[in-house]
This record gives sequence, structure tokens and C-alpha cells, in this order.
Amino acid sequence: MSTPRPPSGQDSPFSTSDTMSTAEVRHHHTTWRGIPMRIAGDAAGIRALLLGDGPSTFADLRPRLPGSRLVPGNHPAFDAALAHLDNPRDSPPPRLAPIGTPFQQSVWNALRAIPRGQTTTYSGLAANLGNPRAARAVAAACAANPIAILIPCHRVIRRDGSPAGYRWGIDIKLRLLTLERAS
Repeated sequence: MSTPRPPSGQDSPFSTSDTMSTAEVRHHHTTWRGIPMRIAGDAAGIRALLLGDGPSTFADLRPRLPGSRLVPGNHPAFDAALAHLDNPRDSPPPRLAPIGTPFQQSVWNALRAIPRGQTTTYSGLAANLGNPRAARAVAAACAANPIAILIPCHRVIRRDGSPAGYRWGIDIKLRLLTLERAS
């Protein structure tokens, strides 16, 4: 396990806004490595990548994208996201634009610094962010993460090494970790 620090002095890979920059957001249902997902984005970048299919996954987009008009359809950022998931060494990460509080944004940025195939703990991530007593707040920010896999909250485990909870189920979390370790 390691708890890397986000690169200092670099701009956040996220949009700095905690609100929508446009009223229209495209969304598309797809599958990656057998995992169904709904991806949503606009000119700012990927806004959401939610695992699962069906009405509940679509319904989960609405509160995550307040004030937006959801329009079915593809977006160039979606292809970039899937290419990066398939081959992260050769495909640059897509621009991400999750909506969240400054604290959530800092947690999500720190999650992206965890190398593929490695894990860290909630308490280790909290300490890395300068607040070692904020493990529960870090866990809550992980649970609020709107961009699964690309913001890798699945790489955070309990201090005892157990996988802990995962919004889309422990089986998916373990599957993602196995896929990353194998590549």
C-alpha cells in the first residue's frame, strides 16, 4: 500500500467550478470489460461515469448535474475516456469536470495520484491531505465521487486491508483492482 501525494504546484486536472458550466450534457450507455456504465459530459469534460445500467443509473445523473439538460448521444470525450481505460499508458486521461465541494475535489485529485494496481487507506489519504483525523470525511468524498474508475476510489481500502464498501458493490471493486494489477 502506498499513499502518494498529489503533484504539488500543478493545476488540478478538474474544472474548478462546483456548478455546471453549460446547460446541455450528453450522456451515453456503454460497457467496458463487461461492466455496464453510463457516461456523461459536456465541453468542460467528463461530468459523470456511473456503473450499472437501467433506470436507476440514469436517474442518478440528475442530482449530480443540477441545472443541466440531459441529452442522449455520444461525445468525443467518451471515446477518450474508454481509450484511457483500455490503455492508460498510451492514451492520455480525458479532461474530468466533476461537480463537488473544494474538499471533495481535493480528495478526488489525490485519488488520481494513486498508481494503477496499488491501494491506499482512507486514513492514509486523509493524512496525505493534511488532516489525519478526516478518514470518514475522505470516505464520504469517495462515496460522492461522480466519475467511477477514472477517479479511482476503488483503490482505497480499510486500514486492516479489507476492501471496505464500494458504491457499486465489493465484487466490482475487487474486479477493478484485479484488472489493474493484471495490466
